Amino acid sequence: WILKLDAAGTIVWQNTIGGNGDDQLSQIHQTTDGGYIIGGTTSSDDGDVVGFNGEPPFDDYWIFKISASGEILWQNCLGSISHEDCEGVTKSPDGGYFLTGTCESNGGDVTGNHFSIDMWVVKVDSIGELLWQRSLGGYGTDQGESIVCLADSTIIAAGYTFSDDGDITFLYGATDAWLVKLSSDGEIIWS
Repeated sequence: WILKLDAAGTIVWQNTIGGNGDDQLSQIHQTTDGGYIIGGTTSSDDGDVVGFNGEPPFDDYWIFKISASGEILWQNCLGSISHEDCEGVTKSPDGGYFLTGTCESNGGDVTGNHFSIDMWVVKVDSIGELLWQRSLGGYGTDQGESIVCLADSTIIAAGYTFSDDGDITFLYGATDAWLVKLSSDGEIIWS
């Protein structure tokens, strides 16, 4: 359920978007054309959701763009036959978008999973088509929670880790906060 409110809190417009499963939105950002880019997670395979990769109750990343009046302009699902959970989305200077969250297996759009829950960073173009993806982590649970794109087009993804192997160089305790800086094409700069 997406609503636009005026300064007094009155509803300007509203739209219910989704399908027969669970549809959860994580972040929304206004785009330069007055529309909005929205990242979230879906287990729907009908209604407004097209291209779902899994089988309910599993989830896909779900990214879509709406107009300034709340109508869907485009949407895309990204994932595998298992569970992917999108927590963060941000704009890229080239008109595309970066997303982060988790992935749980290889297959479909996901490659390089460390056989557990990985932080999954995805780059899509201006209409939501996959450009590249990167599974980050080790054999423990590794979660992406937030993502930002810097002026030089590098990316910083923030989350947490339970791993002490793979892409994790050191673990202080049971669970650590984890920051990863990536190049604009998904290569790790530092962790």
